[in-house]
Amino acid sequence: MKLFNKKRDLVPFTLLPLVLSLVACNEGISGVETDDTVPEDITLITNGGVSSYCPAQTVTTDKIQISGVNKPLSVSVVGGKFKAGNWEESAEFVSSGTIAQDDSLIFELTAPDSYNQNTSYLATVGGKTTLLEIKTHPNLIPDPFEIKDIPFQADANTQYISEAFIVSGLDAEADIRIENGAYSINDGPFLTDAGKVSDGDEIRVQVTTAPEADAETTATVFIGTEQCDGDVLISESFYVNNGLAKPQLNLAFPPKTSMTTGDSILVRGSASDADASLSGEINKVEVKNTTTGQTYSAQSTDNFTSWQVEVPLETLATHSFEVIVTDADGQTADTPSNFNITRGSDSDSFPEGNNLLALPSEMAIDLANDRIFVIDRGPLAKRWVYQIDLNTAEITPFVRPPGSQFNNGRGLAINNSTLYVSSWQGFNEQTAISQYDITQGPVADGSDGKGDTFAPSSGNEDLEEMLVDKKRDRIITVDSIGHPNGNLVYRWINMNADVASTTGGRLQNLTDSLNFAPEGLALVPKTDNHDEMIFVSRHANRGTTSAAERLFSFSMKDDGNSVRSAQLSDLQAQLVAAVDANDEDAQTRLTNDIQNLQAEIKFAAATVQANSPIVYWNNDTAETELATITSMDFNSVNDELIVAEFVGTDSDEQYDRVHAISLDGSKTLRIISDSNDGKANPMTTRIDHVSYSPQIGYLFATDFSGAVYAVDIETGARVYLSRKTQ
Repeated sequence: MKLFNKKRDLVPFTLLPLVLSLVACNEGISGVETDDTVPEDITLITNGGVSSYCPAQTVTTDKIQISGVNKPLSVSVVGGKFKAGNWEESAEFVSSGTIAQDDSLIFELTAPDSYNQNTSYLATVGGKTTLLEIKTHPNLIPDPFEIKDIPFQADANTQYISEAFIVSGLDAEADIRIENGAYSINDGPFLTDAGKVSDGDEIRVQVTTAPEADAETTATVFIGTEQCDGDVLISESFYVNNGLAKPQLNLAFPPKTSMTTGDSILVRGSASDADASLSGEINKVEVKNTTTGQTYSAQSTDNFTSWQVEVPLETLATHSFEVIVTDADGQTADTPSNFNITRGSDSDSFPEGNNLLALPSEMAIDLANDRIFVIDRGPLAKRWVYQIDLNTAEITPFVRPPGSQFNNGRGLAINNSTLYVSSWQGFNEQTAISQYDITQGPVADGSDGKGDTFAPSSGNEDLEEMLVDKKRDRIITVDSIGHPNGNLVYRWINMNADVASTTGGRLQNLTDSLNFAPEGLALVPKTDNHDEMIFVSRHANRGTTSAAERLFSFSMKDDGNSVRSAQLSDLQAQLVAAVDANDEDAQTRLTNDIQNLQAEIKFAAATVQANSPIVYWNNDTAETELATITSMDFNSVNDELIVAEFVGTDSDEQYDRVHAISLDGSKTLRIISDSNDGKANPMTTRIDHVSYSPQIGYLFATDFSGAVYAVDIETGARVYLSRKTQ
């Protein structure tokens, strides 16, 4: 008897086992051949059942057996990877692929970046989709905490208890221990053994001072539990001193190392004393010439909160000084403030044998590393970025770009650990902004010296001064000459954008169609007296006063991507108040400036007005007209604009001034430094750039004589940080 025809002879032998298996695994299907690609539930077991992981840890699961299917399956993991259990151990994990129907799966997933977080990965296996969840450990490192010290006048051999502090930032119990003291949790007993604390616990620390006088006692408490690499316990010390407080001294001027051609140097600073329960007074501040042994007493009218003294420099030599403060209790500062100053001749260079600068221009202050960066626009072979050590005045090259030069390097700015350098190669030639990591040290000879580089949208702009807008993580810069349509633009750079963006790199317009060539630039944050503003000076013909300089302010809109202006009310009244009615030329210039700005300046999507040009400033009863404003910066302590002014012609005597213009509404102008003030080291060859930080008592300036100056912000005294042979 023939049971099957030829077409079906093979069916029972090939399918019957799978059909039986399918029936066994899938109730409700009987005697029918089907394709099943929906596996049974996937149970995720990671690393032998560990429930949580370190932040950013790579997690590999145990093998997960796939069952309930009868054909190969496609597998994918969004954001993660997998490989089949029967693949070779060396096989790489992949994000998508195929496995056999009787195989197992191993997933590779990444834990979240921070503690106490969950991340879900979407995995698709055949016809089944499931979420694979990975979570991180609870955070057991607290937020930093502070313990208020008892810095002086504690009693000897006495117990002292600190003020309480609150533990915060913990997700679960963490360890606590103490060295050289005891701790109490929530007003409980004081303990010396290690224990546990929870978020919100109140901690006090107890110490016993030494039996002898003038002794210091310190107890240190440690809180936290280390779970992963990089975890650091939070610690803080409770310091108790049963002696007297040391007076504090700050040397504001001069810098640690500098040069002067004068026969004396003005030394200025401040001092304070914390012994409030005693006299609380500074007795004296002395400046000692350790070279000659002579000592000079500083003068003060406010108990040495501020002090100064003129110290003679009798010989052409390097003089070393130390500044010593003594309080009414006979205490002196732990460490005196030292400085060295070289008295040189009118033709000497500085530093001797290390003066590498020919025409220093724009600067950027790196306070964290006690240095300034300076770009040199001198001989073509040495147009580099240099660094000047503010402690030693040593000058070293920092960036040597391709071709051994920045062809007309113009701007410098620092944001965190990145140095930005702008340069241009003349009208309608390529402009670039380069960036360098200042933590990596100077660029060595032979390397290309080039960081990531991006250019303006057209590549034709001539970028000059730059500054950092930290509020919006961007750079603002000005284009002084070269925009192809003849208009001068004012642009900004988004430092978070993609360098290789096809939309013109990071450079975008902040304003369009300025009717003047901008040169100086300053960003002033919002205060109670004024909006957030950008100040721009108009580029006048260098070396001449025939084209009077103007200083314009633009108020920033809240979004920071466009600008607005105060209304120009009653223009005629402003003209009468600002300009001598008999000076018809000045009247005409100012009128034209305002009309041009009203008609020409366009922003974002609307035509608005610029703030009034700042031309004349009333200083007491005298009117002052600023000539060529070459550079600006902002003094946040005094809410004033620092302005560098060059005055002179090719035939007349040239001189420079540095002004401070109050932004409190009074528009009061004071002269910080004037080349005609009779003080040593005058700037007489066109001041080029100024840079200031409130953390330093002096500002930096460069001029066309090839010098870098430090200028006392209060007295106007000047010294050289760099000077080429005259």
